[in-house]
Amino acid sequence: MRDRKTLERLYADDFTHTHAVGRVDNKAQRIAALVSGDPTIESAEADGVNIRTYGMTTAIVTGQSTIRSQGENQNSTRYRWIAVYVRRVNRWQIVASQATRIVQ
Repeated sequence: MRDRKTLERLYADDFTHTHAVGRVDNKAQRIAALVSGDPTIESAEADGVNIRTYGMTTAIVTGQSTIRSQGENQNSTRYRWIAVYVRRVNRWQIVASQATRIVQ
C-alpha cells in the first residue's frame, strides 16, 4: 500500500516496528519505506493468522508470511510476525510490530 494518507491513519503516532535484523523504525520511517516501495514486494502471502482480542481495546495478530520481492535482488523469504493493535478514539491503530526471519 502506498497511500500515505491511509497509512497515517492506520499507524499510531507511537508505533514501532522491529525488523528481523534488529533495526527499529518509528511511524515516519515505516511509512516512508512503504510509500517508496523500496524494496518492492511482489507478494506477501500470510498464513497461520491468529487474532486474539483483550477487552474492547487491544488485539494481537500473529502469523507467518512468505515475502517475495522483485527487482535486482529477487528472493523469497519466510517470516513469523506479530502486530499489536489498540483501539483509540473509536478506531484501530497498529502500535507495534515485529518480524523474525524463519531459517529453513
